[in-house]
Amino acid sequence: MFPTIFRYAALVGAFLLPAPTLAQPGSDLPPAGSLIDEPCEMALAEPALARRLRCARLHVMRDPADPAAGLFEIAVEIRRSATPKEGAAPVLLLHGGPGGQMTRWIGMGVRDPAPGHDLVTFDMRGGGRSTPRVCDDAFSRLMAAFVHRDGPLAAAAERQRIVAECRAEFLAAGLDAQHFGTVPNVADAEALRQALGIERWLLLGESYGTTVAAHYLATHPGRIEAAVLDSLYPADEHILPTAEMQGRLVDRLAADCRADPSCAARFPDFGRAQLDAAVAALDAEPLVVGRGDARRVLDGLALRQLVMVVASFEAGARSLPLLVDAASRRDAPVLAGPLSMLSGSDDDAANLAAMLATDCRDRARHHAGSGMADPLTLLSGLSSSICGEWTRHGEAPRWPQPSAVPVLVLAGGYDSFQPNAPVIVAAMGDLAGLIEIPHAAHVARGAGACVRDLTSAFLAAPTASLETDCVATMQGPAFLTAVTALRGAVSTAQVLTRGEPPPAALLLAIGAALLSVLAALWAWIGRRRLSHMSAAAALPPAWMAGTVSLAAVLAPAVLLVSTDPMASAVLGYGLPAGWAWLPWLSLLPAFAGAAALLRGATRWSTRTAGTAAIACTLGLVIAGWSPIG
Repeated sequence: MFPTIFRYAALVGAFLLPAPTLAQPGSDLPPAGSLIDEPCEMALAEPALARRLRCARLHVMRDPADPAAGLFEIAVEIRRSATPKEGAAPVLLLHGGPGGQMTRWIGMGVRDPAPGHDLVTFDMRGGGRSTPRVCDDAFSRLMAAFVHRDGPLAAAAERQRIVAECRAEFLAAGLDAQHFGTVPNVADAEALRQALGIERWLLLGESYGTTVAAHYLATHPGRIEAAVLDSLYPADEHILPTAEMQGRLVDRLAADCRADPSCAARFPDFGRAQLDAAVAALDAEPLVVGRGDARRVLDGLALRQLVMVVASFEAGARSLPLLVDAASRRDAPVLAGPLSMLSGSDDDAANLAAMLATDCRDRARHHAGSGMADPLTLLSGLSSSICGEWTRHGEAPRWPQPSAVPVLVLAGGYDSFQPNAPVIVAAMGDLAGLIEIPHAAHVARGAGACVRDLTSAFLAAPTASLETDCVATMQGPAFLTAVTALRGAVSTAQVLTRGEPPPAALLLAIGAALLSVLAALWAWIGRRRLSHMSAAAALPPAWMAGTVSLAAVLAPAVLLVSTDPMASAVLGYGLPAGWAWLPWLSLLPAFAGAAALLRGATRWSTRTAGTAAIACTLGLVIAGWSPIG
């Protein structure tokens, strides 16, 4: 369900497109069911992918029972297989959320979910590049409001204000929450199938997408060959309270921690009781983290939100013993890094209006006083009773009981949204199977090649037996047991690991470092041509300035661009233990540059190298990569 939002934001770089205009009733638009091609404007993992992409907009009725209500435009993308197989059914990828998106990320992967099968996806109503588009930055502001600088009461008031403003914008746009929900999303998927002329296809649902896939299976089984449901968002009777789901996650992590000597020695008290005690203590006395503009106040609800965000990927989950220990000890420096994940959410990770309109429409439990124990609280910070302000309960999503086609369910042991998967799979009958991946987080396919290969094998041959031996050999990332809490390193690292454009100061530092190297090379070459001194004696101060400048940029860059998932978890807190010296490199170019200017100010190349070295230091410090934070 909801953790998918954070997983996408953490693992995929941001690439925003101009927001489409809202389709108003009576506007001059193509008829419902029309699929209109448009240019594909997105980030690509490799340029060759452009030849395999088709981008379009599907025009659908807001309400089939009321054509006068107007149309929505649904963003659609098709990625042709790299190795097309004649007659192979396409795979329809149904994203998480609700209120999430997928089309802007379809160019970031080169691997087909099932070799030989084309991939089709669309942004569901109100999410991504689909209309209606309102409350664009509300979700990001809502996350930041969990740790308001003025404390929990101010945080609750701010969250209430953000949701109320979004609701007012939603109504001002002439929107009706009755036009949202799983039933309309399935109708849009069926309209897309017809527009593409597809007889039957395969479904791949992730998180909330499993709800859409399940309803599709229950209502249109003849149009589906098979389905993979990755990380279930089930019917209401299988939804557990937030504390219980997080308790189950922590129970699994605690067992793994006890089996790991370093983790067991460092965190002997880690477990559900420690998390619950930390939540209660922070509710009784919130903790102030940071100062000035970076001041945040952490209470128990914010800690539970933070647990969900951090556990959205496997390495992050394995850092939870460190996080809970820091919260128990009220260690503000260690908590500062993870807390910035709340205020650093991708603005376009999810659309708040679409999320609330869809979930409030789908789920009867939100209208039955489920209160602060409901998982929706972690996304709104408010009681689920807010749904009464958005819409009345509509038709609940259906689940196939039994399923008429083969279904494979993937469940991660580190999933922070954990329903009882075996019970749900049993209700879907003999054609449904379950694979539990002990060290996988929410959206289990992200856990590694083993799970992706099993998914591909099932989609390619749904009735064949799966060889699941690789699951037993999967190893979780190392437990994070120690970090050096350096704020400057974190601020720069988080910008780059989120895929955001580098700050201007960092670009200045990189450019200045390269300039200092070029100037130093020129000075060294010229010095050697004019002198008979040995190479060692010929090295001018400019060469030192250039070398140190380049090292100051490359050393942190090596850490930041690491593909090791644990590196991403470490950078959420600070730096790996033993790397505390690394940010001090940012100061060395200034000293080297000053020495170059003092010793060789008559040579233009020396002056250039020295000045550029100083500029490199200033750029790194301004960008945040500094030893003092």
